[in-house]
Amino acid sequence: MYKGINTLEQYLIEPYLETISNMVRYLYYDNIGEALSQFNSIKFDQKNMWQKGVYTALRGLIESFRRSNSKESLIEKVFKKMKPEEIESIINTFTKRLHMPFTDDFDRGYIITMIFILDSIIKIKERSS
Repeated sequence: MYKGINTLEQYLIEPYLETISNMVRYLYYDNIGEALSQFNSIKFDQKNMWQKGVYTALRGLIESFRRSNSKESLIEKVFKKMKPEEIESIINTFTKRLHMPFTDDFDRGYIITMIFILDSIIKIKERSS
């Protein structure tokens, strides 16, 4: 797992990792339908704030690709234009926010999911270069 994520956080995200990785791969190769299918296969407990953060991050990822103006979105730039080093910088920013005193369970779920999404993008870019 990624540096800056503790054992409990790693345990909490574990059930989602393969599905998130698949979603990212499908989106990277412009297969929004399969990414959405992967997203819909995840069962979320909307009363659990941590899972609600995971859901929000993934839903935002899908929606950014479904919008017609997605070419202008940050996530589209991360997927298509940024180098792994630049993405790493974004991950570092998220990691710093993860353990701040005002970060609640919703934020932790969201941030950890975004870190994993970004890390997955880096791995895809490194394999394809």
